[in-house]
Amino acid sequence: MPDSWESRYFDNPTNGAADVDSDHDGLNNWQEYVADTVPTNNRSALSIDVRALTDDHCIRFYSSANRLYTLQFSTNLFPTPNWQTIRVRVPGEGGEMELSDINGDPQGYYRLRVNLP
Repeated sequence: MPDSWESRYFDNPTNGAADVDSDHDGLNNWQEYVADTVPTNNRSALSIDVRALTDDHCIRFYSSANRLYTLQFSTNLFPTPNWQTIRVRVPGEGGEMELSDINGDPQGYYRLRVNLP
């Protein structure tokens, strides 16, 4: 994690251990850095809301203008998910954002991947 990021949230460039979940929201500090969320605020975490609109599925989430998002879908999680990419490296808008799956399967699972630009 960059020293500037650690200094911003932990008052020192060496205080933020990457594998620690400082705010107990289920994401460790490295994941918070990649998602561009606040590692000391448990209400600042990446989550998605999926809504079915007829045949389309709308995936809503709060995005960062400093990150890229990839939406994936799988019909099963076990024994091994077969993730299919729906949208690739979409730039974040810096607020609530929607990605649509126009061929949404009536049953399945979505995941949202976050990447640094």
